[in-house]
Amino acid sequence: MTSFSLNEAQAGALDTVELLAMGVAALLVAPWLRGSRKRLTALLATLLVAASEAAAALCSSGDWMFVGMVGVGLGAGLLLAALNAIIASTQAPDKLFGYALMTAYGVAALLVFALTPAIARAGSAGAFAVLAVFTAITLPYLHILPREVDEIAAVTIASQFCWRRGSVLMFGIAVIGLAMMGFYAYIERLGVRMGLSLDTIGTVFALQQAASVAGSALAARYGVRIGLVRALVIGTSLHTVAVLVAVFGNTVTWFFLGVISEGFTFLFLLPVIFTVAAELDSDGRWAAAANGALFMSTGAAPLVLGALIGEFDFPVIGWMMLAATPVGLWAFVSSSRRAEMTYL
Repeated sequence: MTSFSLNEAQAGALDTVELLAMGVAALLVAPWLRGSRKRLTALLATLLVAASEAAAALCSSGDWMFVGMVGVGLGAGLLLAALNAIIASTQAPDKLFGYALMTAYGVAALLVFALTPAIARAGSAGAFAVLAVFTAITLPYLHILPREVDEIAAVTIASQFCWRRGSVLMFGIAVIGLAMMGFYAYIERLGVRMGLSLDTIGTVFALQQAASVAGSALAARYGVRIGLVRALVIGTSLHTVAVLVAVFGNTVTWFFLGVISEGFTFLFLLPVIFTVAAELDSDGRWAAAANGALFMSTGAAPLVLGALIGEFDFPVIGWMMLAATPVGLWAFVSSSRRAEMTYL
C-alpha cells in the first residue's frame, strides 16, 4: 500500500486475486496430476513462483504488481496441488500432511525476521526480493520429494462413490473455508475495535502462528489414531467455539484465547481433511483439488464478509461461522465414512 499508494480496497483486491488464482490453478490441474506429472508440475510451479516474485520486486506500478500477484497465485496453486497429490500417494499421508503444514507455518514465522528489515529498507520490493531468493533456494530440494510407491495406504473407491464423496468434501471445505477466512481477514479490525494497539495485535498473530504449528503437529501424531470421523467432529466443533469466543467474548483475554485457539484448531482440522481427500483417490487428485476449494473460498471471503459486516456489523462473523459448522460437519462426515475403514 505504501510503495504504490494503494487504498485498502485496492490492496485487498490484490490479495483476493492472488488467492483466487491459487484456487483456480489447483482445481484445473488436479484431474491431470498422475504419476510423474506431479513432480514435473511442482518443479515448473516453483520456477513460476520465483520468477513472479522477482518480477514483483522489480515492479514500478500497481498495475504491474497485479500481474506479479497473479503469477505468484497461479504458481503457488499449482505447487500446493502437486505437493498435496504427492503426499496423498504415500504410505502415511495423514502424518505427512500434518508435518508438512507444521513445517510450512514454522518456516513462515521465521521468514518474518527476514522480511521485516527488507521491508524497512526497500518496501515491497525488499519483501518480494527476499521471497524470490527463498523460493529459488528450495529448488534443489525438489528432487527428494516422495515418489510413487507400489503399495499405498489409500483405498481407491469406485468412481461413482469417488465423485460424489469428493464433491461433497469440496463443498464442505468451501463452506468452512469461507467462514474461517472471513474471521481471519478481520482479526485486526476486531482487535482495533477492542482498543488494542497494532503491536499487541501483531503479538496475537505471532502466538496464533505458533499455535498453528502445534495444531498440525498434534494432527500428525494423533489425528488418525482417534479416528477420522471423530477427529473431524472434534476439530470442526472446537474451531467454531474458538471463533465464537474471539468474536463474542467482549474482553481482551477472550479475544486472545479465541484467536490463538482458532489457529490451533484449524491446523489440527486441515491435515485430517486432506487425509480424507487422499483416501478418495489413490493418485491424490482429490487432495490436490482440496487446496483449490480452500483457496477459492478464502479468496472470496474478505469480499463477502466485508459486505455483510457493512450491513450487519462485526458480530455477523460469528453468526456465519455458526451457520457454516453443521453444513461443513455433514459434508466432512459424509465423505469420510468409507475412508474411515482404511484405519480400522
